[in-house]
Amino acid sequence: LHLALLSGALGAAASCLGKFALSPDSTLTTTKLYCDEHLDFSGDVCTALSWIPRGLCLIVMILMNALMVGSFLEGMDESGSVAGTGLATAANFVVAAILGVLLWDESIHIGGFCLVLFGALLLSGVKLEKQPKEKDE
Repeated sequence: LHLALLSGALGAAASCLGKFALSPDSTLTTTKLYCDEHLDFSGDVCTALSWIPRGLCLIVMILMNALMVGSFLEGMDESGSVAGTGLATAANFVVAAILGVLLWDESIHIGGFCLVLFGALLLSGVKLEKQPKEKDE
C-alpha cells in the first residue's frame, strides 16, 4: 500500500524536476540572468553555468523515475495491480497538485482535488479491509 503511494509521489516530484530543468520560464533560468547582470563573465560562460543546475535536475529526475518504477512494481505486488495502479495515480495527482500550488502558484479546483483524494482514501480503505483467504487442509 505505502509503496504504491510512494511511487506516485516520486513520479510527481520527478516531473517537477523535469519542469525545473527544461521549462524556459523555470526559476533556474534566473541563474543565467543573475550571472549576466552581476558577474563579469562573457555570455557563453553564464550560459554554461546555467546548464549545471539544469543537468543536475535531469540526473536526479532520472534517478527518481528509476526509484518510482521500482516502488511501483513492488507496490503492485503488495496491493494488487488495480489498487496499486489506482493508488499510485491518485498519489501522483495529489502531490502534483500540491507541488503546483507551492512552487508555481497554480490554481486548482477544490472539487477535483477532493475527488482524487477521496478516491485514494477509498482505494486504500478497500485494500486495508480485504483479508486473505485461508486454505482448508
